[in-house]
Amino acid sequence: MVVCFLADKLVIIGAGHEQLHAFILARKMGLRTIGVDKNKRAPGLELADEIVISSSRDYKEILRILKLRFQNIKGVMTLANDVPFSVAYIASNLGLPGMNLKTAKITSNKILMKDAFRSFSVSTPNYKLVNSVMDIDCLLKKWNKIIIKPVDNRGSRGVSLVDEKDAIENCYLEGLKNSFINQVIVEEFIAGPQISCEGFVLNGKCYIVANSDRNYKNLQQYKPYIIEDGGALPSKISESIKAKIQLEMQRAADAVGLFNGPIKGDIVLDKKNKVYVIEIASRLSGGYFCTDQIPLTTGVDLVEQTIHFSTGSSIDPNALVPKHLANVAIRYWFPKIGCLTKVPDIELIRDKRGVCKADIHHEVGACFLKVNKHSDRLGFVMTKSNVSYYAAEKRAKEIISLYQDEFEFI
Repeated sequence: MVVCFLADKLVIIGAGHEQLHAFILARKMGLRTIGVDKNKRAPGLELADEIVISSSRDYKEILRILKLRFQNIKGVMTLANDVPFSVAYIASNLGLPGMNLKTAKITSNKILMKDAFRSFSVSTPNYKLVNSVMDIDCLLKKWNKIIIKPVDNRGSRGVSLVDEKDAIENCYLEGLKNSFINQVIVEEFIAGPQISCEGFVLNGKCYIVANSDRNYKNLQQYKPYIIEDGGALPSKISESIKAKIQLEMQRAADAVGLFNGPIKGDIVLDKKNKVYVIEIASRLSGGYFCTDQIPLTTGVDLVEQTIHFSTGSSIDPNALVPKHLANVAIRYWFPKIGCLTKVPDIELIRDKRGVCKADIHHEVGACFLKVNKHSDRLGFVMTKSNVSYYAAEKRAKEIISLYQDEFEFI
């Protein structure tokens, strides 16, 4: 076995399309990268200096390989990949900067997270761990509309909106199927605008860099599944609501013991504009939020700051202060039932006015029965406007509509 003794190395767990920015940026920062992914064809592995073929959740195997093959590992990180425990475990065992294992465990389990919220008076929807259809039926009668979800998964997998008894059993089984530990949580559904926020906790202080308005206008179409159709930022919410979000996210960070590292929050506002923290993640976001949308609108690159933190470099708090540079919107194409036979020319779409990023996630031959998770979406377009929030949003909708019929199915 050849052991690599070259320059300082950054381990990036996950090497899909959404992780490419980290590989490119790390190289610019003078670091060699070790890409970890179970898919040998993952695009990030082509950019990595060294590769490890392993599931990003198999933290013990990743650690074993790293110890066996590499020296001078300076940091470990992830983005758009729900494996904060893998990152924390490897960092802890290699003596690298990172969140503590207790925090990683709490933020990887929604029940532990919600219990921590409750102990620190974080405003969060009512919730309960359930063990049967009967448990859920009682909660539906109490709350009228509920969310059923696995305690330990992300990306809308196994998440259902339920407002009638007949849907309970199937949605409960879907939640169990998508839980790694076979546990399901039920939350009271809070009707109102939803916000995605993201930032960084530096020496205990939570800096919220960006808030985005999430788009759930297709909620009824895909019910019981909860499928987001993009969003737009900076959010239209008032400064007072932003301050409330900042306060609740600080409490949430304190509750889970997050003293340094990235933080992402899912927020909902009720009819009185009370802020509820649905959940948080102690990692960088997906959906090209941290890699593209936030830098374009605020000038803050949270991926860069996370690399600094992960490798033990200091972070200037001023680098976490957002500016208003532009308005950005993202929207998705959705499949029909059937098999994909034709897709539009993505290069033509990328050349359209106002488009700053676009991609198609599925190849010809992919087949669809129903849309029940975010990875079922066909692709996206991201648009930017220096004029207004609404101009960016309008242009994204126009591009989606213009090319929707060029996705053909049989």
